[in-house]
Amino acid sequence: MLKTHRHYEGTLFRCAHISEALGCLEARFSVYVPDAPRARTALPYPKDCEGFPMLLYLSGLTCSDENVITKANAQDHCSAEGLIFVAPDTSPRGANLPGEGERFDFGLAAGYYVDATEEPWSQHWRMREYVECELPELVHAHFPTLGEEAVSIMGHSMGGMGALACALRRPNAYQSVSALAPIAHPTAVPSGSSPDVRHALMKYLGDDEAAWHLYDPTQLAQGYRKDKKGPAPPILVDVGADDEFLASGVLKPWDFIEACRQSDLTVDFQMRAGFDHSYFYVSTAIGDHVAFHAKHLDS
Repeated sequence: MLKTHRHYEGTLFRCAHISEALGCLEARFSVYVPDAPRARTALPYPKDCEGFPMLLYLSGLTCSDENVITKANAQDHCSAEGLIFVAPDTSPRGANLPGEGERFDFGLAAGYYVDATEEPWSQHWRMREYVECELPELVHAHFPTLGEEAVSIMGHSMGGMGALACALRRPNAYQSVSALAPIAHPTAVPSGSSPDVRHALMKYLGDDEAAWHLYDPTQLAQGYRKDKKGPAPPILVDVGADDEFLASGVLKPWDFIEACRQSDLTVDFQMRAGFDHSYFYVSTAIGDHVAFHAKHLDS
């Protein structure tokens, strides 16, 4: 535990641990825990306490776990809804690989929630394994969650891409999924765009684009088979109409919506007039997303 802060009707914990998934590097994350229904006298929480559902939030490029907890006001909404809010970092830190800090869209703070297969990135850049397995297991073990059957996932931008991909790969793992301005069809983003998503995927996963499809929400939606996977969790996608990355062709939400339509996947889609890609937009929209997840986690 690095720090704790009293925040609204709950406590924010800033944590660090040595991550096996990330090649034994230190990983930092934040957890917000609402107040318990009954008084507590000490931490850690008693084993017999009543727990809370968990909402996992994946951040976007250039962010760490701290951006959302300091800018989005998610804790206020999670306190009101009774949800534990978990925010991991966006990439490994401390590997000191050549070139890891040269670009905003690759390397540090740009893990894209993939498990890299190309050297040297495959040694540490394993964010899929981290957010799907290691981090939730750690949170369930040390905080008063209701366990793996009461988890939902959301994300912003690169994190929206990661959240949608996680939920479509493992639909039974999440009660609901939502995305704020997601990079919804990364394999179709033009080369040389800013961010250059294709450059990152090639560096992490190699030049066989079939390997990229595992992390592409639109590709996953196109190939979704209910007869094999069962129903997908409820999906909410939210985009600002004045988002600069929508205009430049990086986000491509319509591709995802059409892929879901073809696969008979239901999506609640919202477009907000006048909003851009920033945390001003995220802080405005996040209350609706927390309420969406609370509804499905309570069902």
